[in-house]
Amino acid sequence: MLTPEVLQTRLARFSPYLNEFLQNRLQLTSPSESIEVISAREYLAPERLQTSLEIFAKVHRIPDLPVATSLWNKNYNNALIPAILPAMTLLGIGLDASLENVSLILKDETPKAIVLNRLDRTVVYPPRFEETTASNLPTVTELSQLHAFVFTSLLEHLRFLNKQVNALTKLPRSVMWGNTGNICDYLYEELSNCPGTFTATQEDRAIIFEQFDSPAGIGRNPLYQTVVCESIEEPNFSEPVTIRRVCCLLFRMPEGEGYCGNCPLMSREERLARLKH
Repeated sequence: MLTPEVLQTRLARFSPYLNEFLQNRLQLTSPSESIEVISAREYLAPERLQTSLEIFAKVHRIPDLPVATSLWNKNYNNALIPAILPAMTLLGIGLDASLENVSLILKDETPKAIVLNRLDRTVVYPPRFEETTASNLPTVTELSQLHAFVFTSLLEHLRFLNKQVNALTKLPRSVMWGNTGNICDYLYEELSNCPGTFTATQEDRAIIFEQFDSPAGIGRNPLYQTVVCESIEEPNFSEPVTIRRVCCLLFRMPEGEGYCGNCPLMSREERLARLKH
């Protein structure tokens, strides 16, 4: 079985290349008693979730509940996605992100990191792992099998999350899938900085954004083109820019700073002005 110590050691090799924002999202040691930890399923129960969303809106002074919920949803995705996908891409390790296996580390009722309750339901894809030490671990022989293992539990978790949130706040599911795509886009931009991982990051990013069929193997991919790359026909901008398909609504926050950098509502002129600064 994969031990927390082995996983932590392997992931730590890539820490110098990743933004601090993405680090420590997967806690592999037992949190102290002073830290609030709750199972994902318990946290997403309607009454508990409603209370957490109302507290979040109050703390951040956002009277519009759907707008506050979108920001909260970004926090949830920021806790979950960087905890699960780096192991898949950098190490060929498929982690179980199911509701039953994930517990959330909370700060002010908001998820900030996760704990995996068990590591015994983990698979390894040897070409991305050290094959000689993977012999005692469950393995998959095809990259598509690794993707299917990871995304089956991850997408089921996110579908349940989005269903619960939509029922309570009417925040569109498309906004929430866009929030997931947004953190995936940033994560893979950072992962591409890690030595020796260019092929893996390109393969996995394409599966997330460019494959219409779900990487879990059944149905449509809800992350398909949630973020797209577009060219700007300007002499000084040869690199494409990433743009969300659906706005996250945060421009409606009180005393906000306007549109996010990848907002689809920005005009071409506004985007150029933003890029120049």
